[in-house]
Amino acid sequence: MKQIQILGCAAIALVAATALIGVSSASAVTLCKVEGLEECNSNNRYGLPQLFKAAAEGSISTYDSGSIENNCFNSEIKGKFTTNDGKEAGLLGLIETLTFGLCGQCSEQKAENLPWKVTLLGHGDMHFTNHGSGNPALLLKCKLMTGTLACLYELKEGLMSVLGGDVNGTLALIGVDQVFSVTGNDSGMACLTMGNIVLKGGYIATEPDPWFVSLRP
Repeated sequence: MKQIQILGCAAIALVAATALIGVSSASAVTLCKVEGLEECNSNNRYGLPQLFKAAAEGSISTYDSGSIENNCFNSEIKGKFTTNDGKEAGLLGLIETLTFGLCGQCSEQKAENLPWKVTLLGHGDMHFTNHGSGNPALLLKCKLMTGTLACLYELKEGLMSVLGGDVNGTLALIGVDQVFSVTGNDSGMACLTMGNIVLKGGYIATEPDPWFVSLRP
């Protein structure tokens, strides 16, 4: 079972520096069934394409710069990794669905412009960006005393953080903590005055299981 958590910038930098030590420029990113460079041989390697799925661990929070704090307790990510990018030694794929449920004040929270393109790098950065339908975006509809507020937020490129392994080789850590900027609304000027939102939370990855990120020479 892979557990996903938020990684700060310092942690990401440390993981990146550690993972790159002794790795040649010819390395390729691999999804591995075990932890460790030496062990990710053909028997321990997931083939491509490879589906991935993760469910929220606790709540997934969306905050804005105003008074609304929203938590969803039922969120799921589904996608697939499809191919290696030899130029950047990254693993390419798609986030095909990102759903939210059991939410609070913002009862409808929806990912827009799917699928999102993802690039998984060997030090654990998984970038997501435009796949041709528009920038990654979130639509929030929130109930206020004055009515329902509907706002669209987006970002050009986002980041999920992936780290594999505890001492027993059974856990992997993944998290998201990203700012989306308001771009549109159908409720007047209120969205523009509320500012940006932050999508923040962690997931438990259930497919494939286990899942480690490896740089394979």
